[in-house]
Amino acid sequence: MRLLFIVSLLISAKLYAQSFEPGLWKSKESVKIAGIPLPSTSDEECLTAAQTKDAKATIEKELNKKGCKLNSWVVKNKKLDASITCKNKDLDAVGKLGGIFTSKHYELKGEAEGTYKEMIPAVADISLSGQWVKKCPKK
Repeated sequence: MRLLFIVSLLISAKLYAQSFEPGLWKSKESVKIAGIPLPSTSDEECLTAAQTKDAKATIEKELNKKGCKLNSWVVKNKKLDASITCKNKDLDAVGKLGGIFTSKHYELKGEAEGTYKEMIPAVADISLSGQWVKKCPKK
């Protein structure tokens, strides 16, 4: 009975691990500052098992494209709660990011409050999403 309990804990930990499924992923990222949309980006990429081991690093990579970084990262019951800081040539802000997070899908939204162009108070709305599509063809 004790062995069965330990095995089920290990399986549960694997299912809810903070990693992504290797394969072809479609991702999209968009930002609005003071309600004005900036150009959004979308991408398709085949991710290897090594690339998908650390989901936090993958999300942080997407945030870094807009000059943002993660300050905290907590995933519980397929829900992510994180705090972020954004500092780039246009925006200096702090805020939150959260939403659904599984090994084959994430849908994250956030808001960062600060200043735009070093003087105008502004709020940045951030959206990040990703969807596993299929296994990648072997090369």
